[in-house]
Amino acid sequence: PALGQSIDEVVALKPRFAMDAVRMDWERSDEAFAAECRARLVGQAAALEADARVERIVAVTHVPVFENQIDRRPGNLFWSQGNAYFGHLTLGEQLLPFRKLSHVISGHTHVGMNGVVERGGVPPIATAVVSSDYQRPRWLTIDL
Repeated sequence: PALGQSIDEVVALKPRFAMDAVRMDWERSDEAFAAECRARLVGQAAALEADARVERIVAVTHVPVFENQIDRRPGNLFWSQGNAYFGHLTLGEQLLPFRKLSHVISGHTHVGMNGVVERGGVPPIATAVVSSDYQRPRWLTIDL
């Protein structure tokens, strides 16, 4: 909304920011694909949450799912437009209730970030974005 652009205008700009706009040809919308992926991961998290043998859940996602994982640059229109394709915040909202979720590790943006999502009365979630880039892979070690 801060861009002052319609959804159609943002969608038209997608090839500037996401190569799947150029290389993918399917008959479903980004929203439908995101909903499909979200339902699958939330279903897996729910099954793990219900399993007494599972003590902790670590989610690894291609794109960031929490606001604290997204590098906002309000004065940079190009960057702000690209942010439309650099996260899946609806997925993050749906992951918040899972008490066993302790870490969310993401990529895609190439901007390394670490943070914590506080959840009032529920253990916090440690978050990170791996700073890998083309031809420069990176890894992340976490203590569980």
